[in-house]
Amino acid sequence: MGCDGWNAYLLKKAPESVQRRYWQALKDALRTHDLPEEWKEKVAMLFMKPGEDPCELGRRRDIWLECHGHKLAMWMLGEEYNRAAAETVPTSQAGCTPERGCPEQTLVMRCQKEQCASEKTMCVRGYLDMGTFFMSCTREVQWEVERWCGVKPEVIEVVQALYAGCVGRYETAYGLTETFDIAEGNIQGCNCSPTRSKYQLRLIQETVRKLCQGFRFRGASKSCCQLWFCDDGAFLTQDLHTMQLVMDTCWMVTRVAGLRIQIKKDKKTAWQASTGKGEWRKR
Repeated sequence: MGCDGWNAYLLKKAPESVQRRYWQALKDALRTHDLPEEWKEKVAMLFMKPGEDPCELGRRRDIWLECHGHKLAMWMLGEEYNRAAAETVPTSQAGCTPERGCPEQTLVMRCQKEQCASEKTMCVRGYLDMGTFFMSCTREVQWEVERWCGVKPEVIEVVQALYAGCVGRYETAYGLTETFDIAEGNIQGCNCSPTRSKYQLRLIQETVRKLCQGFRFRGASKSCCQLWFCDDGAFLTQDLHTMQLVMDTCWMVTRVAGLRIQIKKDKKTAWQASTGKGEWRKR
């Protein structure tokens, strides 16, 4: 639950007449932008990740709590965001997409490895992870990419009103912190943030598609350069020179858009290349 303490389960158990009155009031609030002030306050809990140093707060998983009324409002607007994403987000993105998922991306990468093994050619892959992705999205860029992807202007205006003046608090062992302004980011607790954030990743996808040549599967008419699951990307190329171009392209776009690439020194490699005689890794 959010800071207002209201649980949507009460609405689920309420009589139909009450549900309809709430639904009508919610529609009126969205049309007039007369929104409850409680919806502007977000509370975050910081969870430790397995194997991470508990003293390093920046490596904790932030879970943001939203008021249930706000969540219901975004569910109503979510249909428009899902429509625009289905029409514009490239198919190399399988995250937060109906009837899509990680297994299909894993299968493509397995096929690449098997083909390279049978042909005795170099298998080149690159991995990319965006750092604190949802909360690092620049809102000025977000509004522009939503227009670019064809989201209805009136829907964008409602979300702008919902995000205007947002403040946050962190839950600690000593209680809640003082409020602070949340000037940027797609709030992680919002149910539409995964879909809305994919619009910004489209900037990277489209740029890589136009500038970089991917891996050519046997019998395919076009190459496959990238696979995405939300903000985790995997890139397939024919050689190391092209992989360097892919990484440089991603870095350039993220710098322009105000995003950040996360460097994990002891976990993921930046790229991986292997042949039948050996394997090279670069961090």
